[in-house]
Amino acid sequence: MAQLPLANSNRFTQIHDADYPWASQHTWRIHEDGHVVRDGVDEYGDPTIIYLCNEVVSRRTGIPLWEFNPPRPAKKRRSKVKRVRKPDIPPRFGNGDAGAREAD
Repeated sequence: MAQLPLANSNRFTQIHDADYPWASQHTWRIHEDGHVVRDGVDEYGDPTIIYLCNEVVSRRTGIPLWEFNPPRPAKKRRSKVKRVRKPDIPPRFGNGDAGAREAD
């Protein structure tokens, strides 16, 4: 596995050694959705964003790159602890003082 530097951060992404020669010819960055992307041109000559995961699959399968949909945004991990809201329990006595009594 080779490390590919990302332009907009001090991070690297891991890529297979066979994919490194062509991938290192481009400038890759982290997109706002969390995926590794580069700027490119689509089949009509318009500027577009090319996702690294789509380009790797396209090169290995022969499927044209423009047939891929953008990947889903990376989800933030949630805690598996389910937060339970406590039900509103009315006070035991009418004035709200639980167990308080007036002095005789």
